[in-house]
Amino acid sequence: MKRSPLGRRSGLSRRTPLKSTPSPSEGLASGQGLVQRRSAPSTSPWSKPDTPEAAPRPLKRRKRKENPPGTKAKRAAWYGAREKRCAVCGSKHGLQGHHTLHRQHLRAEGADEWDLRGELTVCDPCHDDHHAAVKRIPVSALREENLVFMAEVLGRDRAIGYGARYYFDDGSLEERLDAATAIGGISTQGRRHDGRI
Repeated sequence: MKRSPLGRRSGLSRRTPLKSTPSPSEGLASGQGLVQRRSAPSTSPWSKPDTPEAAPRPLKRRKRKENPPGTKAKRAAWYGAREKRCAVCGSKHGLQGHHTLHRQHLRAEGADEWDLRGELTVCDPCHDDHHAAVKRIPVSALREENLVFMAEVLGRDRAIGYGARYYFDDGSLEERLDAATAIGGISTQGRRHDGRI
């Protein structure tokens, strides 16, 4: 094998010599036209036959659910009702609203996902860390109205399980939820009685 000036191996000596091809005028003059190769028919059970029925169909678009009336105004109020500092670190920059109960849980319970009692103001880094489970928001950062809303939607027992799963319990979760349920007169069952979180 030949070596190039840079010390690398050159693979040119191992390759087979290029076949000379006639020029287009020579090939056509001798009666040899260009032939397009056809691939062998596929024997795969997953291949589709080349029939008109196998033509691609247009994509179906999922119908978008209509929001209940007043949702746009509630959402605007929810985003406008922020505190001026992060509830976790006290930062004034990059503030955003955090749903204290995940939106899919609120929808499953039939609760309003834009209820102002379920909003907590946090900064971008704290919010990202919470959802990535790097550093959870502590229970002590939650407001009383957040806990009342959590207990109202889920019930006391399920709210304790939810808080222990999605927040950093610094030992005050049960007593704060007990105080919230006593103030609000909330049942221990919540809206749904099948025991799921």
